[in-house]
Amino acid sequence: MRLEHLADIELRYDQPMTMLRLFDGVTRSGYGTGTGVLHGGQLKGAIRWTNLARFRPDGVAEPRIHAVIELGDGASALADFHGFAVPDQAGRRKTTFAIRFLTDSQAHAQLNQSLYVGEAELSADDETVLIGHIYRCVNELPR
Repeated sequence: MRLEHLADIELRYDQPMTMLRLFDGVTRSGYGTGTGVLHGGQLKGAIRWTNLARFRPDGVAEPRIHAVIELGDGASALADFHGFAVPDQAGRRKTTFAIRFLTDSQAHAQLNQSLYVGEAELSADDETVLIGHIYRCVNELPR
């Protein structure tokens, strides 16, 4: 399998996440919304998104982002991001995602036929901004 760069991504929270402690008193769940942009690659557009994340007692967050992307050519796509945000030695969360897209645009039909992965981290300058990259997984098994 080969990873092919699809786009750079920047997601910005509109406001701080709403956080709740769950029944065990340790696990937390959070909800946030925001906007963003895809740029610097094959896919460009504006993003509106929501995140319903779980924060585990071991410090790992499990973001679940659902988004609509308004592509530069007037087409739209839906995106579903599921992943893990693991704190590094400095306490900053390194995030990895599995991503699935859905679109009715023939020009972007490949989005419906591939699995995508992403990597991101919170900006060092602004912790309400997540910056990263998205890649298409290309199956290279012989036919």
